[in-house]
Amino acid sequence: MNEIKWIKLSVDMFDDEKIKLLEKMPDGDTLIVIWCKLLTMAGKGNHKGYIMLTESFPYTEDMLITLIDRPAATVRMAMELFQRFGMVEFDETSSAFLLPNWTKYQNIEGMEKQRELTRKRVARHRQKQLEEPKPVDTPELPDGNVSGNADVTLRNGAREKKEESRKKKEDIKDKPHGQQVDLSLFESIWKLYPKKVDKKKAIAAYTRAIKKGTPHDTIATGLQHYLRYLDHNKHWLKPQDGGRWFEKERWTDEHDLSQPTRTSATPDHSQYDPSFGKELPF
Repeated sequence: MNEIKWIKLSVDMFDDEKIKLLEKMPDGDTLIVIWCKLLTMAGKGNHKGYIMLTESFPYTEDMLITLIDRPAATVRMAMELFQRFGMVEFDETSSAFLLPNWTKYQNIEGMEKQRELTRKRVARHRQKQLEEPKPVDTPELPDGNVSGNADVTLRNGAREKKEESRKKKEDIKDKPHGQQVDLSLFESIWKLYPKKVDKKKAIAAYTRAIKKGTPHDTIATGLQHYLRYLDHNKHWLKPQDGGRWFEKERWTDEHDLSQPTRTSATPDHSQYDPSFGKELPF
């Protein structure tokens, strides 16, 4: 994210014909709330109107339903209406939703400046980590000055220990960004997980994976594939407990979405599972 804390809303927003039509529809107030939430999500991501979780990871419709926190049917109806009204478009190339008039109403110059400032700050931070301190010259003393040589040896030893400690700290700082554990990123994908069980175990597994060098985007993308797999087989497949899914690093699984995995030989769970056939909460 690029640290955008605000977006512009026109004072005559409710004079717009499209907004007036939306207000007159069933659940009109909810449609307006959904539209405002999409605006804030586009602003928070700061990707020129694209609604993205990260720069390479777009929100799917199911993810938007989860985060907007309104009835699924209402959100789907809203997205369809917004696209028919030209308020939202779906970019086939990036598989992402975008707001086509974003540059018309927002302070793009200011937002782009913020993106550039963020890039420069990151670049300065990395350059600072790479810089090594200048070596300190130790004055030479006459060979006969035993006491002086001893003092120099002690000072050098202390300096070497201090330098060694500093290098260890620099090594830790100089690790790739993917090794830094940002639990706010974990929270962003935990919100999407349909069965939020044993969160502490999930956090521990996520932290362990990030420290080992697994990029956050890899985990997020794996979860996206898992959600699609669940949706593809939602009439018989239930989601795994969240803690166990993260602990087993299930984001590495490969899922076949070409056809439902259940065959005629699979037992009919509806006969003994009262929750069979219910819609999953994502």
